Amino acid sequence: MVWKSFIILVAAVCFRPSECCTCRPGGDLADYYCSEDTELILRGVAVNKTLISGSETDFPWDGIMSYAFEITDIIKATGNSSRLIEGKSVVNIKASTNEAMCGTTLYLGEDYVIVFTGGSFWIHLCTWKQAYQQMSPFDRDVFEDDDFNCIKRNCIPLGDDALICCRLDQRGGYECTDYEGCVTDPVKENSRCCTASQMVPRECIDYPGLLWKK
Repeated sequence: MVWKSFIILVAAVCFRPSECCTCRPGGDLADYYCSEDTELILRGVAVNKTLISGSETDFPWDGIMSYAFEITDIIKATGNSSRLIEGKSVVNIKASTNEAMCGTTLYLGEDYVIVFTGGSFWIHLCTWKQAYQQMSPFDRDVFEDDDFNCIKRNCIPLGDDALICCRLDQRGGYECTDYEGCVTDPVKENSRCCTASQMVPRECIDYPGLLWKK
């Protein structure tokens, strides 16, 4: 069974009357990393910036800043977005300078982890980005823990033969799937679980571990 729960609260950032930027609810880095909708996550340092249009300060004119971003780690690169970084050690990230229009800032010399969406290097106020020094240990585990596994992270055993797995969807809610009839291999210490037989198409996953109710 697949069921969805949607978080309907939104974060609205307003700086002047009628000038607001609304962000959908987001998750932690693991939510984005484990989502099939996320194709590109990079770690790197902003080494230079160039104002390519407009002004940084004159309201309501919206400036566009281009940041030279030196890639130090490719945390995730799949799909068409992986082509954006082929053969590159530095990419140009663009952002509006006006926060009321969803603009955001990268500080030169700061070590960032950034989730890119939309197949481009445009970022905005709602973009998931964190300075490495401010990241929680749980977020760092995504790319520093060799044992990090999305299935194990997203799934909760319901007993000896069932799982429920949830992931962040594009609306900012969570989509959950029930798996039943799990078969555990005690030698390999993993479990094969599938959705109900009447579901078409039937989906199966391999849970990396023995099942027990948490």
